[in-house]
Amino acid sequence: MDRKKIKLEAKSIIHGNVGILFLCALLVSVMAGVASSIPLASFIVVPCFSLSTAIIYLNLFKKREPEIENIFWGFKDFERAVIAGLLMYLYTFLWTLLFIIPGIIKSYAYSLTQFILAEDPKISSQDAIKKSEEMMMGHKWEMFVLDLSFIGWHLLGCITFGLIYIYAGPYMNAAKTNFYLNLKKIEK
Repeated sequence: MDRKKIKLEAKSIIHGNVGILFLCALLVSVMAGVASSIPLASFIVVPCFSLSTAIIYLNLFKKREPEIENIFWGFKDFERAVIAGLLMYLYTFLWTLLFIIPGIIKSYAYSLTQFILAEDPKISSQDAIKKSEEMMMGHKWEMFVLDLSFIGWHLLGCITFGLIYIYAGPYMNAAKTNFYLNLKKIEK
């Protein structure tokens, strides 16, 4: 896959929507942060917000404008979102017990699960995880390199006390979504 093309398309897709995308991300972060102060609540709330984020960015690539209320879409599919989130946490944790590297590799293998759930309302959480693993077979390194390509943005985030994430957050999410969409085309 062409990483530069993926990132270029991601930049163009967020153009004009950075403010609303950042506001959505900020609200999700605040609510997830509050939920994490309550024992076990983050295991319930975070997967729903992750699904919402996947839906928002997939819709953005379908030329649908994001709106603030979109951050709650993942809660409409509460059961699948939470089960997928818990299974991903559990599987990653168990692989990490073997050694840290297998845990990292598996987290990349599971990284498309929310997109798959967002696009297929009939797929089970377990099957979405399996499909993510299948799609990422032979592509985990590409996703890792894509993530590494944003290291400069993270360094700028430290220097600017996080202000750069107003732009960089939506950009990184759009790039990951575009990676998924491109990988889906290859898989067909």
